[in-house]
Parts: sequence; C-alpha cells; structure tokens
Amino acid sequence: MKAARAGTLSVLTPVAEGEVEALRDDLASLPEGAESPLARVAGTHIARWSVVPCLHGKDEHQIDATAYLLFTSWFDGPAEAYPEALLAGMAAEANAIWRHCSGYPGIWNALAFRRYLLDHRLTPGLALGGYPGATVDEVLSALELRESIAAFAVDSQGMGANQLRNAWRERFPLP
Repeated sequence: MKAARAGTLSVLTPVAEGEVEALRDDLASLPEGAESPLARVAGTHIARWSVVPCLHGKDEHQIDATAYLLFTSWFDGPAEAYPEALLAGMAAEANAIWRHCSGYPGIWNALAFRRYLLDHRLTPGLALGGYPGATVDEVLSALELRESIAAFAVDSQGMGANQLRNAWRERFPLP
C-alpha cells in the first residue's frame, strides 16, 4: 500500500520580542543527521528551521521589527496531518523551539498546536523534492539497493561470467 503523495508545510511564526538569541541557541543545540529530532518524525524527507531577522529596506531603514521563525518540511502525506506527526516524533523539541514565538499555545493541546502551525502556514510558489512521488521508505529502500549493488560490484571483481551470474542470482534473487 503506497503512502499518500509527498506534501509540504511552510510555517512563518513571529518570534517574541527578546527571544531571538535564545531561539538561535536552542536551534543550534539540536543534534544533526540521524540524531536530529526531525529524523524521528515519520515520513519526513527533509525539514529545516531558519530565523528570519527583522526586515530592512534598501536604505537600511527597518521595515518590520519582528524576527520570524521559518519552518519548512517535505514529507509523506497531507500538510494538515504533519503537526500531529511532529508531536508524535519530537514533542519536547517542538515545544523548546516554538515556545520562543508569539502566541504559541504549547504542545499540551494537540489541536491548538496544529491550529497554530496551520494558521501561520505559507503557500510556497514552488516546492522541489529530490524524489517526486516516492515515500521516505521507498527512497531508503532504493538507497539500500544501490549500496548492495555497489558492494556486489566490488565483491565480484575478477569473477568469470558463470560465477558472476550465479553470484548475482544468489545475492539478488527474483521475487
């Protein structure tokens, strides 16, 4: 059964006055790679937070004194379901990040958390994904197969045609 088509969620939330540095510190303290809390959120292809500083015009005149937290994600399924996935995979970390934002309701009421993110949702003009139409599990499976084939290529150096064919059939049997 194939998962729902990949979706995107872009959220722009205002950072509370005086909270920008604490927010940056909390973001910087998050582990990266496989240890990232976002790696625990089911179906996430890629996700990032960025602090958008207050806006200045060409003459350096301040246009908007508010800094914003931008969160973007590419994941399996509809955007409306992703806030629940965030809570399921990384509630404490989500709370530690968004607590710096104005109007943040906390994680104790999942509906309020969902509403907060979706109320601050942006509609991107363009969303690009590395593997359109593929789920995270399908991408991981393809990467695993690529690794297996590369290892086979190394392991089979110097084999004759019959030995190579037999080794291939043993390593990669037909379903």
